[in-house]
Amino acid sequence: MEDLLFTVSLDDGVLSPAAASLRATATGSKWIESDLQHLLLLNPQLLGVSDHLPLELDGGSTAVRPDQLYVDDVGRFVIVEIKNEPAGISAMAQLLAYSEHWRLMPLGEMELGFRAIARRGTSADILGASLRELRELAGSEEPPAARDRQTVQNPWRVWPENGAGSVMTFARGAWGDHALTMPGAPTRMVLIAPAFDDACVALAAQLSSRYVSVELIRAAIVRGDDNHICLSWQRVVEPPRSMAPTWAAARRLWRAHKFRECFTPNAWADHLSKETFSFSSRAAPAVKIWLAADGPEVTLSTAIPDGWYTGTPQRAELRQTLLESLPHGHSGGRWPTWSFTLPAEAERFDECAGAVAKAICDVLVPAAKALTSAGSS
Repeated sequence: MEDLLFTVSLDDGVLSPAAASLRATATGSKWIESDLQHLLLLNPQLLGVSDHLPLELDGGSTAVRPDQLYVDDVGRFVIVEIKNEPAGISAMAQLLAYSEHWRLMPLGEMELGFRAIARRGTSADILGASLRELRELAGSEEPPAARDRQTVQNPWRVWPENGAGSVMTFARGAWGDHALTMPGAPTRMVLIAPAFDDACVALAAQLSSRYVSVELIRAAIVRGDDNHICLSWQRVVEPPRSMAPTWAAARRLWRAHKFRECFTPNAWADHLSKETFSFSSRAAPAVKIWLAADGPEVTLSTAIPDGWYTGTPQRAELRQTLLESLPHGHSGGRWPTWSFTLPAEAERFDECAGAVAKAICDVLVPAAKALTSAGSS
């Protein structure tokens, strides 16, 4: 995977691609974990968390607090652990332990992290402090804190400013009533280090192949010939490419109140396909909606569960009733499937998903109840 090199602007801490000529002259530099924490805080786009709520910026001081912790609008945690020395199995174990703790959305721990950030002041205070630390690392004699407050632009869309209230109140005010309503969502784990031993890479690759979201990123802070600091960044292990766009589509579905009322997430734990994210009807868990993505191309599908009225005319009748109730434009066959290009067809995707959910509630849920009644009589 490509080894990227970024230069760090000492005006605002923002990263930009380094010139090819700089790569040949870049040399290693002594850095500590907090240096990289400051860079990530000023550049959340590097990990794709600009639209997440930060709950830990420089943790790692207790058994349950990773170096950095973010949560997206529906409640999926991004756990970031940073090492400034080669990482092995013990670092992976640490990451997995954090994941086990946070995936159930422990509200008390979330509140602690949220209030700790809010008490530290405004985004200008915190980001300005990070910029000062980076300038010190570079040996730069730059203007005092007053200017830092003016030059740092907040790159975060959601930020717990001082006096922000409780984490749930803040999140729902920022995102809506769907905020943090998917406890147990599969976490995204990121381990960043200057190197990884073979056992660490092998374990991460095995987990990733089973749709556990684990990323290993080889990173180091280096110096160019002009004494500016640079960031070397290379992904060593990353999740399957379909995972991020499929999760984005799942988040989109979950924002609809009616959908949340009628469906519950199965995540990637689906016996039919590990490459899809599925939801089950709350009233008839065997009935599912599947999502899968390949870049911007997204598919949504459903089906009559196996075993329902097998070998009887009722199954054909039920299938015909379902097809008549479903929105047009599907593939037909055993697995009616709709295709979309997002975000260009976002509105059509939303409308179709709502119509599919309604058809399931109107047709398949009553059929499930009838089967249950027949089985118990």
